[in-house]
Amino acid sequence: MGYCPQTDALIPSLNTFDHLRLFARLRGIPKSNVELEVNKWITRLNLTACMKQPSGTYSNGNKRRLNIAKIGR
Repeated sequence: MGYCPQTDALIPSLNTFDHLRLFARLRGIPKSNVELEVNKWITRLNLTACMKQPSGTYSNGNKRRLNIAKIGR
């Protein structure tokens, strides 16, 4: 079970890939596995279309998806 608050813990200037790469490293995922994990979550949560745009431009739904990916394992 996870918890996703209504407030977004996102850095508006970072895109999806950068957020997930940062959080993967903070969670201790080995550097050699980071890109695979990041791409897995981008695909799993259907964030491919917006993954290169700054998160400050995302819809509320995509922000919520990104927050889910940050807490997922």
